[in-house]
Amino acid sequence: MPNELIMELTGESRVTQVQPPWGAWVNFFQFDPDAPAPISLRSEQTGSTIERPVVRHDHNWTVEIPEAACERPAIIRFCRQSQNDYSYWVYVNGNPEFTFYSTLLERYTDPTWIRGRRFLVLRS
Repeated sequence: MPNELIMELTGESRVTQVQPPWGAWVNFFQFDPDAPAPISLRSEQTGSTIERPVVRHDHNWTVEIPEAACERPAIIRFCRQSQNDYSYWVYVNGNPEFTFYSTLLERYTDPTWIRGRRFLVLRS
């Protein structure tokens, strides 16, 4: 089972709306579009935990994450805690973690990536 997802945050509008690519929804979140379940998200930066629905917008599935309202470019990293339960971090340009994860995204391509924002699902 995948343990981590590293993904670019792009766009300037709807900045709290995180839109993982379909490959990330399927391979990391184990998402079922016929029975979308809410997910529990814990910010490791603020310590707050929120439960959010996964919502369809046009051709994308999204989840609202307050910390995603940050300067761009940015990267979000999710770690699976259990089924539908995740912790996450948001890194902005200038943070050492941003540089590290941006380099990973530049060097490695997730096998399910087609186009658009870069992401990488990691398994241990």
